[in-house]
Amino acid sequence: MFITNKGNIKLELYGKLAPITVGNFIDFIEKGSYNKTIFNRVIKKPYPFIIRGGGNTSIGNQNKFIDTKIKDKRYIPLEIKLKTSNLPIYGKEIDEPSQINNIELKHKRSYLSMARSKALNSASLQFYILLKSLPELDGRYAVFGKVISGMNIVDTIQEEDFIVEAKRVDS
Repeated sequence: MFITNKGNIKLELYGKLAPITVGNFIDFIEKGSYNKTIFNRVIKKPYPFIIRGGGNTSIGNQNKFIDTKIKDKRYIPLEIKLKTSNLPIYGKEIDEPSQINNIELKHKRSYLSMARSKALNSASLQFYILLKSLPELDGRYAVFGKVISGMNIVDTIQEEDFIVEAKRVDS
């Protein structure tokens, strides 16, 4: 759950479909890495796109991107689960139309996905929530959860709004 300056956002995570991505996200939540971090990219024009959080920008400028165990930046591989596979595919974009149709978790409004650079295995702390369905991102970024309550709050988030506290809530 994200407690933001605008209200609460409750998330559901899909650990069986994206185990490394969900494990990474939960680890950062439990370490307090998302607490007091700013939503640093909000794209709503010319049409609703995403809100991104978990960046290096935090209130008080503390660097929350460094993993305290390894004393360096931690990166995870691109992780995409196909319906026809028992295990996710790692470190490879899915770009064939027949495989794209077979992706288990797609980029739909309210879904949660990992942000990354151009390097396929560069996801770490940053995530984004989709403000609309974006099938053009399917197979390119790891979807691992969705907003199950508080999407009305997500829709009000602007740049510089922030996560007061992120906490794990078992249902």
